[in-house]
Amino acid sequence: MGQTPIPENSVVVGVDGTERDREVVRWAAGAALRRGVGLHAIFAQEAMATAYAPLGLGLDAPLVTQAGEEVDEGAPVRESVEEILAELPEAPPLTFSAPWGTGSQTLLEADGVAQMIVVGTARKHGLTRFLLGSTSLTVAMHASCPVVVVGPDGVPESQGRLVVGVDGSRDSSKALHFAMDAASRWGHKVVALATWNMAVVDGYVVTEPESEEWKRTVADMEARVAEVVEEVRSGDERIREVEVEIDVQHGRPLTALVAASQTADLVIVGSRGRGGVRGALLGSVSQGVLAEAHCPVAVITH
Repeated sequence: MGQTPIPENSVVVGVDGTERDREVVRWAAGAALRRGVGLHAIFAQEAMATAYAPLGLGLDAPLVTQAGEEVDEGAPVRESVEEILAELPEAPPLTFSAPWGTGSQTLLEADGVAQMIVVGTARKHGLTRFLLGSTSLTVAMHASCPVVVVGPDGVPESQGRLVVGVDGSRDSSKALHFAMDAASRWGHKVVALATWNMAVVDGYVVTEPESEEWKRTVADMEARVAEVVEEVRSGDERIREVEVEIDVQHGRPLTALVAASQTADLVIVGSRGRGGVRGALLGSVSQGVLAEAHCPVAVITH
């Protein structure tokens, strides 16, 4: 069971055998159905792999008991995933593997094969307001395919809107394309959210919300976002009919995106990472949205 290959272009979901799997698997199954692909669930047998690591056994080696029987805790987890899918009106075809290794390691091995990786997380209080679980953060930081993180708030009732942060960067253009592509599959609209903090018009800092300078600043930003939307739309025939609402707000992008997540089905952010694929670091906004959003978050890397 542990060595089942990951089907190419599948949606990959990380499971851990806990109740949290329910909403993560359901979200991933919906994504697989919308994309017309299979669902591959990965259960990392982390505890046993860690325990046997000092013995020099590789991650591909089966672990055995003293009686010579292979140790594999994946079967009950697979059954649990199958039960979750059986509750759905329609479910994608399922494949399953239970490799030895850490959660992040085994999920990242799917990178380059999967269309998307879906993982759950539990937030913990710490030195910052929230700290993401190590698996979800590591996968979001290092995967080259889109990663969707389903937080402890779970999956909210559908609001018919996907929110994407747009700032004019290449990362945000890729995030916008992902959002519009997803919206075309869901039949939802996209909210392209842009923020500004300080602007200077005719030599003066804009401070009055109802002033002409304020209105001009917002209008200029709306026009720039509209240009990006049309540029992304023109490159893909399938997304040309997707409804896009442009929302320009004064303030911090993190604050605006977290607030918008309260009435969104999904928030999409570009990674703004630096370095190579395996050495990328998420930008502060992406990390903050992952930690604080009230709905699932998709991270789109460059």
